[in-house]
Amino acid sequence: MNLKKPMMYLTGLTLAMSLTVSSALADSATVSAEKSANIRSGAGMNHPVIGWAMKGDEFETLGTSGNWTRVALKGGKEGYIHTSLLTADSVSAPSGSVTVTAEKSANIRKEPGMSGKVIGWAMKGDQLTVLEKGAKWTKVETKKGTVGYIHNSLLSGSASAPSAGKTATISAEKSANIRSEAGMNGKVIGWAMKDETVIVLEKGSKWTKVETEDGLVGYIHNSLLK
Repeated sequence: MNLKKPMMYLTGLTLAMSLTVSSALADSATVSAEKSANIRSGAGMNHPVIGWAMKGDEFETLGTSGNWTRVALKGGKEGYIHTSLLTADSVSAPSGSVTVTAEKSANIRKEPGMSGKVIGWAMKGDQLTVLEKGAKWTKVETKKGTVGYIHNSLLSGSASAPSAGKTATISAEKSANIRSEAGMNGKVIGWAMKDETVIVLEKGSKWTKVETEDGLVGYIHNSLLK
């Protein structure tokens, strides 16, 4: 991932909540990018990088502009981080349904966490209603009415599959071609390296439209993303 030289380095920020913000996020948010997130001077990939934040850094959120969140920085300054790289410091709204992808079955726990008591099971292929979506655990309801938590790694669907406004990671052995159109006949206009994080713009059945940190927009085959 190519980054312009930042003007400042930000890490371990915990900021007080003081302003009313858009309902899209809580008053604070935590960086959920795989490693780090660029902080830009404005809401868009065309704005220069003025710093970056590490995974787990917490920011006061000041509002949103499209797919970008305005955050408070030290010294009274402000910057923008792509909303897909942030997790609101509260559970998100219900997000449809998910399917159990565990090899055989998934434990349903009373509370989110491995210490939560197992109160039931869901079999592979079972479809569950999402009540709350957390960073690692999803609160679900089975068709029989059991309500509890299942780890996100055991679910597929709206809880874990890459979708528009989210991010995806390159899983190719070395790099993935970025094409001008969705198909092998599309012209190769660039590349994304293994483990690079890209922003998902549109999710198709075989190809995903993405945007790289450098602002390049194109299509990558779904088999090369995770």
